[in-house]
Amino acid sequence: MSEFEKRNVKLIAIAKDSTRRLKKMKEVNNFNFTTIPDKGGKIAKSYNMFVTEKTDGHDDLQVNNALPAKVLIKKNGEIVWYYIGSKEDRPTIEILTDAIDKYL
Repeated sequence: MSEFEKRNVKLIAIAKDSTRRLKKMKEVNNFNFTTIPDKGGKIAKSYNMFVTEKTDGHDDLQVNNALPAKVLIKKNGEIVWYYIGSKEDRPTIEILTDAIDKYL
């Protein structure tokens, strides 16, 4: 979190999980950021980050789920950078902080 705080960036996790499950995840992992439940994937769908059929790089468990993605959004709502991964592919802190430094 300190790398994000230094850059005055707010981290928000959006997941298809229920409010109860997200709350438990935050407590168990001691996460200190906002979580937003996205039941039905409405938010993910609005950003075209939702898999409705099997695609390369995403197994059957990903169908009808949001893609694992990191998105930088300016205060005005403009998406300036995104990283779409898979179950095994997540960006490092260095990749994220480089993108923040470059685009925000």
